[in-house]
Amino acid sequence: MKKTKWMASGLLSMVFSLFMLTAQAAGISPTEQKLDKILNTYATKMKAAFLEKNDQKTIALIKSASDEAGAEMHKLKPELEKWAQDHKGLKGAEKEAFEKRFQAKPYFKTIFEVMLNPAVAQRLQANPALDKAIKEGNKAFPNFKNAEDSNLEESSESDEG
Repeated sequence: MKKTKWMASGLLSMVFSLFMLTAQAAGISPTEQKLDKILNTYATKMKAAFLEKNDQKTIALIKSASDEAGAEMHKLKPELEKWAQDHKGLKGAEKEAFEKRFQAKPYFKTIFEVMLNPAVAQRLQANPALDKAIKEGNKAFPNFKNAEDSNLEESSESDEG
């Protein structure tokens, strides 16, 4: 049993190393890799939360996933803000490539699958506590758009041209 556990751990480590090398070769920054890890974990946990049929357990899972991801994002906030600020000025083909890469992230697909699932929508309507848990969970994440809390602001249409 210990040998199997050690082998699985070694295999996981090797896969992670290969992922990191692939990401670096693809030009993905260490900050983006950290963000991807946080959001992949969050999306997976949110999907698992809604697979749980007991609403009270789902609420606890949502809170846990949100608190964990939010805490990780808060730790990374200065680094994320610098990274985002560096990417804010992208234009043309660079901007398009960046947007395409982000839209292809697996966690976006997972989150959209969960949030657009009719069964999830039905549960949220039927149980306001679930809907509240989602809204409260969103508050766990740092606010990157508030000028008082962040160096990032939404750019207006007039800023782009």
